[in-house]
Amino acid sequence: MSHHSITLRGLSAFFSILLAGTAAAIAPALPAANSQITLNGIPLGSAIAGRSSYPTLLYASGTATYHMWVGVLDETPPGTAASDFFPLRIGGFRHATSVNGVNFTQTGALSYAGNPFATTIFGSTYDEPPWIYPKVTLWNGRYTLLQWTFNNFFGPSSFGDYNYNISINDIGPTPANRVLDHWGPLGAVPGNGIAGQSAGAFGIVEGALYYDYNSQLGRAPLTNNGPSGNPAAANTGPWRVTASNALVADPLTSLGFIACHLANGNTYLHNDARVLANGDGTLGFFFSLRNCDGSRKAQQIYYMESANNGLTWGAAVGIAPAAVTIGGQPPIGGFALADVVIVNGTRVVYFNYPVAGGGLVVGALPPVSVVPTVSIPSNGTWMLAALFAMLGLAGGFALRRVG
Repeated sequence: MSHHSITLRGLSAFFSILLAGTAAAIAPALPAANSQITLNGIPLGSAIAGRSSYPTLLYASGTATYHMWVGVLDETPPGTAASDFFPLRIGGFRHATSVNGVNFTQTGALSYAGNPFATTIFGSTYDEPPWIYPKVTLWNGRYTLLQWTFNNFFGPSSFGDYNYNISINDIGPTPANRVLDHWGPLGAVPGNGIAGQSAGAFGIVEGALYYDYNSQLGRAPLTNNGPSGNPAAANTGPWRVTASNALVADPLTSLGFIACHLANGNTYLHNDARVLANGDGTLGFFFSLRNCDGSRKAQQIYYMESANNGLTWGAAVGIAPAAVTIGGQPPIGGFALADVVIVNGTRVVYFNYPVAGGGLVVGALPPVSVVPTVSIPSNGTWMLAALFAMLGLAGGFALRRVG
């Protein structure tokens, strides 16, 4: 048979290969060998700050650029008084970019438009609360920085509505903007809000916020109420963004663990996790686990999937192989997820673990080429002609069925 001869069966097989990319998502496998992530040439992790082990990332496909937001300051030991946590403010976060998802270059520090904390707001007596576990997400076509504030232990109401709650910051339509519009803490919906219950933000997908609620996966549809004042008293509002709480998945039971707040509890869902759209109609939930004393649970990252926009989820599965390295360094302790991005259809998992010498390192294995290209052989005109002929044939069948 000549190169210009082709059968209907061959066309059908060729078209089937093209359609294969639309199949349902499967759990991604964590690479065995991962690159070590750096900021300005310095490895993320202990070389900068322990908090830098938990960056949040997004990939801008239009410019083939990775964007990272990361805390570069730790709280001051011993971490028992309000002043010890002063470093955990917006000025301690940096924005950085990379073309390969491994070597990031800092563009500058984050700041607020104006000073929303010139006076105490939302009942906080601490001025600007401490922020940890950042998560950047797209919401209504704009980049949004979610941050979490831990439980107050510096005296009554020092964090107000920020206490054990998620805060919303608008970055804007471009991820490179470093001057944020602070929209305040996530506001209550009477009888079913999440303030005082959340333990970390996991992202916004299709208008619903996903978050940790007592080591279960919470799903809260958000409402943007527009610009509002900043109340001095707690629990009064108005709130720029409000959410109603719903629990949609229990990631621990299917793995044989018991949440720490329950009798005989032995495990909690770590505060830093990610829910994202896989790009095929399913959602993916990536997370790691801790023992009740805060120590790392396992050398593993876990994955769950939803086929109905996050309303129900499948069982959790581990995605890490038996042996994993970051920059050639094996782990000496458990894994913790940092973030997950999708690059040209590939889900890239960023995670960290301790290594010999007592440091923390962050790793991932982004695709070698981040710019999708289509290569057509110089003698491949017949392939295009065959494809167009097959598409026309398929269209004819579709019209016949409609008719």
